[in-house]
Amino acid sequence: MQKLPSECFDGDKSDHLVDSDIRVVLMVIDAWRMSFLSDSDSPMTFLRQSIVSGRAIAFTANAQTPTVTMPRMKALTSGVVPSLITLLGNFFASENTEDKIGNSIKMTWFRIAFFGDDTWIRLFPNAFVEAEGVTSFFVNDYTEVDNNVTRHLDSVLNKRTWDVLILHYLGLDHIGHSLGGESPELKKKLREMDGIARRIFDVASVCSVQARSPLLLVVVGDHGMTSGGSHGGGSDAETKVPMLFLHSNAKIIQGGNVNGKWVRVRSESQFLESY
Repeated sequence: MQKLPSECFDGDKSDHLVDSDIRVVLMVIDAWRMSFLSDSDSPMTFLRQSIVSGRAIAFTANAQTPTVTMPRMKALTSGVVPSLITLLGNFFASENTEDKIGNSIKMTWFRIAFFGDDTWIRLFPNAFVEAEGVTSFFVNDYTEVDNNVTRHLDSVLNKRTWDVLILHYLGLDHIGHSLGGESPELKKKLREMDGIARRIFDVASVCSVQARSPLLLVVVGDHGMTSGGSHGGGSDAETKVPMLFLHSNAKIIQGGNVNGKWVRVRSESQFLESY
């Protein structure tokens, strides 16, 4: 774990947004099913404690079928539920003409940086001021594929060149495909993802004080996975995923429930409708 920055935001102060502006980090954990967070033995202690303490508000998001990455990505960014035929496009991703994050945010002068699953870059080739992709098809690699995303955090969190940062981590999904949905490696990966969320939030908390620039961290799964490690269908394990919101300098709600039934339920496709 790297030290937190002693001074936030490199670069010309003229690049800074006004004090009232908020920055957003969207952290997508591929194949993050609901039980990975809600089970009592979940290793994601930071996120669970954030819900209980009121630092975070959590939803169960419904990922409609087909529960594969590209259609879920389109639903998340456009607010439109893709048809079943879109499943084929998961293997031949091309530029998305319906995207709401990529084009609409860009047209309103928000600057977007991206690191992770290169499907985003193929779908939204002109949306990012800075981007580096990793491939989703080497499923036996669940270590370097995430390290190649995380290695950018120290520099990018200390920059003032973006307003929205999107991170898409593939390692959890790759463990499911290569080792199964109950592999002991899953808990190690969940602990790693929890640590990354904590790292982002801790840096954001320091920077929000120094630069009076709050940050909203959104952590969400694009789809879940079965006990066998697969996905694509409509089972609860594949369609029920967590969606958490953490604000760097605000207490969102008092208390929370990380076990049993989650009362706040919404569709991933509704996320952008309220954005």
